[in-house]
Amino acid sequence: MPGDVGHCLATHPIRTWLPGDLGAFPESGPTAGLVVAWLRVTADRTTENPMNLDTTTMTPSTTTLQPPVVYEPGLGHVQCWSLPTDEDTLWMLLKDVFQGYWQDIHFGTMVPGAVWEVRAPNAPLRVGLLDGYATIDFGAWHFHLCIGHFAGAPAEEAAQRRTGRAEFYRVLGREGAPRSWGLRMFTVAGAQQITVFLPNPFLDGEGRLAVTPDWSRLAAWDWLRGQYLQLPPDPLDRAGAGPVCGG
Repeated sequence: MPGDVGHCLATHPIRTWLPGDLGAFPESGPTAGLVVAWLRVTADRTTENPMNLDTTTMTPSTTTLQPPVVYEPGLGHVQCWSLPTDEDTLWMLLKDVFQGYWQDIHFGTMVPGAVWEVRAPNAPLRVGLLDGYATIDFGAWHFHLCIGHFAGAPAEEAAQRRTGRAEFYRVLGREGAPRSWGLRMFTVAGAQQITVFLPNPFLDGEGRLAVTPDWSRLAAWDWLRGQYLQLPPDPLDRAGAGPVCGG
């Protein structure tokens, strides 16, 4: 399973340290080039700058501002890239992810106390949009996400259902380098709609720990960031050595 929590539960039932332990997060290493340019606080996050990071990070061709590193209880240190939440953008994003990468992803929800990591049984038979709801249908089962205006409820209630926050994210490991990558969406009311666990170079296609990192498995992450954020591949994504557990 590409999601860190599920893999840890399966392979490390006894843990000697807690994921996201601030004391385990380094003050130096490959994250020295990360930026904490602004602070972002949400109901379930604590903004952190445990490494006293620099304000810019160098890529091969440009100097790029990075989003802040934030601490999320139960997940660890996370960086997020916000995405537009208009219906057209989210509709295209869902089609790109589920029609283009259905064989490579796991998806579900990831909240404190529960993680669902579902693998598609086949290519989606139908990807549709009706009355603000996107439907991804695999035949035997399907799911719906409210990404636009829904006319079937009072306006105030309907507005709370639709996506109010969408983001690409990566979780940083104990050494400060990324260890997992994904997409997640939340309603205006703050409920998580979906988490998509993108292919992880530290795991093989069956969810087992890889002997050596397979950086080609970052292709989906690189393409989606380029397509929706106009960002080039980030060398930091290839700076870690695993394992994926803990943060």
